[in-house]
Amino acid sequence: MPTNSASAYNNSVKDGTGRANIAAGSNNKRSSCPPKRKSTLKDSSDEKLELEKIEWEKNIEIPPSIWEETLRLFEVVKQSKEMKNRQPHRRRNHILASILLILCRQHGLPRTFVEICNAAGVRKQEIGTYYRLMLKVFENNGLCTGMNGPSLRMVDSAKFLKRWCQNLKLPDHILEASIHVYKQASSLNITTGKCPVSVGAASIWLAITTWNTTNDKNLISCEHRDVAAVAGVVNATLVGCFKNLLKYKDDLLPPEFSKEAKLQLIMDGKKDEETPC
Repeated sequence: MPTNSASAYNNSVKDGTGRANIAAGSNNKRSSCPPKRKSTLKDSSDEKLELEKIEWEKNIEIPPSIWEETLRLFEVVKQSKEMKNRQPHRRRNHILASILLILCRQHGLPRTFVEICNAAGVRKQEIGTYYRLMLKVFENNGLCTGMNGPSLRMVDSAKFLKRWCQNLKLPDHILEASIHVYKQASSLNITTGKCPVSVGAASIWLAITTWNTTNDKNLISCEHRDVAAVAGVVNATLVGCFKNLLKYKDDLLPPEFSKEAKLQLIMDGKKDEETPC
């Protein structure tokens, strides 16, 4: 004689509810299993091809040897214990930009945070974290020497100013005056706490405006927006820094700079008088 449970089962099979319950139970079992997670790891050959396609380093005129070293160190950094569980391929450009900046400072190449960030397509606020992390990775793994020395963290300001003046196609006397202004402002503690990049850009603009004010015939065609764009600073920041330097113009500019501008003006005037009608 069938038990109560057996009869209940038979009845449920007859009216079709049993099959539905069995099916529902099997579905519940399948749904309770966590879905397989898709791997985020990339094949090394695919990543190598992607790295070869990167060309943003050309926009900032980096020597090929420096870029090749950047890629080599990137492969080493990925295997370091500091990068464990950080999935470096997700922040590849951040890491590459940080490594590149470190190498530029080591080799004395005048490249700013802003220039490299713009080329890599990352924000300055984001790269700061990875830059500090890369300094730690380099130091702990002995990838570069002198990581805490001035050779890494400081680049000669004259190199930055020379590069910017060349990009703006400014004459040599403007470059020389700009370098003099920058160094004088630093020695007199006028720019304490100011960003060196902003001070450098403001030094160039002070030299240009002084020359154009003194010599109205041989004007230098350059706007402060052009200087700000080349240096990678906000226009308002440049103007604010320039106003601060302008208060001490006589102490900052080379003594012969204004005389040279006036002499050039006189010579241009004589040439105009000698020109036949």
